[in-house]
Amino acid sequence: MHGSSWRTRVAGLAVPVVAVGALAGCLQGPGEFEPATPTSATAAPVGTARAATVDIDPCGLLDADTIAQATGETLERAPLDLPTADAHTAGLTGCRWADEDGHEVSVMIDPTITDIDAFYAQASADADAAGEPVTALAIDGADLAFGGESDDFAAVAVVIAGVVHQVLYAAPSDDDRLAAAQELARAVVAAEAE
Repeated sequence: MHGSSWRTRVAGLAVPVVAVGALAGCLQGPGEFEPATPTSATAAPVGTARAATVDIDPCGLLDADTIAQATGETLERAPLDLPTADAHTAGLTGCRWADEDGHEVSVMIDPTITDIDAFYAQASADADAAGEPVTALAIDGADLAFGGESDDFAAVAVVIAGVVHQVLYAAPSDDDRLAAAQELARAVVAAEAE
């Protein structure tokens, strides 16, 4: 589903984001996640106290109506397989909605990234190197928001209260993928504020 350049970027995040290689991994297909190997510039120590403060269910951050309004698609909850083999991936939580036509929305929460500045710098550098520059986004309530897109998906990373949230929208035939992913990220931020 995604090019290999997306898989090697974004150390620390779980989904290919925005030009996205800025994040730490990549959804490889329906509900499959391939974690990226954190580089020294993006690897952050995993703090158990930090991870313990994130008790939000990612499935509660979006609902079918919000997804349909942002994407124009009716998506159903679907499995999202996250690896739990190491300290980084064991801290990830996520939720996925999909249809049979290849449309997919995923929300990932990654409490293991503790150096947001290094994360953003590495994500930007990796995305630029791949020719998929990161776009800074204005999302009220987010400490930081950026995104980007590839041939068939867009991703947005938002930092809320120091915790990285990623929103992925895969849509092979939608020319407004990044705008839809940004609307979904706004909804995630609003839901976190409630």
